Amino acid sequence: MKTGIEVEIKEGNEGYMKNMLLVAILFVVQASFAAPARDVKPRGVEAHRTELTKDASYKELLEKGKTGKALTAKEKEFTTKAVNDALKGTSVSATNVILMAQVKPEILPYILAKSEIVKSSESTKEQKDQAELDLKVIESGGRSLDVNSASAKNDAEIILTVSKVENYANSTVASFKADFVKALENGKSIEASVTLASKGKFDAKKLKELCI
Repeated sequence: MKTGIEVEIKEGNEGYMKNMLLVAILFVVQASFAAPARDVKPRGVEAHRTELTKDASYKELLEKGKTGKALTAKEKEFTTKAVNDALKGTSVSATNVILMAQVKPEILPYILAKSEIVKSSESTKEQKDQAELDLKVIESGGRSLDVNSASAKNDAEIILTVSKVENYANSTVASFKADFVKALENGKSIEASVTLASKGKFDAKKLKELCI
């Protein structure tokens, strides 16, 4: 038969062990929240495209993009989450970029790749600035895009092409893109903004020739 002292000691030991276990759990939880996020090396557009095409929702998006059928709530949710996650930590608003991705799903791997460049510590300041400007071109273009118009897909293609321009003669890429964004913000159409940004050197039809 156990004495009252033995029972008290046993209960005390059990209480001590429970307290220690609770402290250990709290320590692990706090450490996991305090741990800095692991920096991800920027991947290219093709790497993101390959990864996305494994997802059934993205495949459905691409198919809808070809046929012009309306997106389901599930497909819209997929696009919204992908863009929001990608642009978190950048200065680019997701709302209009989401519209662009829903009109032209092929743009999604490009958005993911550019946002990784912006957020990665491995990127130089020049790379970050250029990638952020490319995303702002898409953001401003999405704001000017009439998703219900017959020209929506063509306009989205023009916006994406402006963002992808690498170089052209007698000008700088950054000023061309910045002027394109400014023209859109001043209420100019997407096609007119291309002409204005190029100082009349070319129009939207000639734009693809600028991409390398």
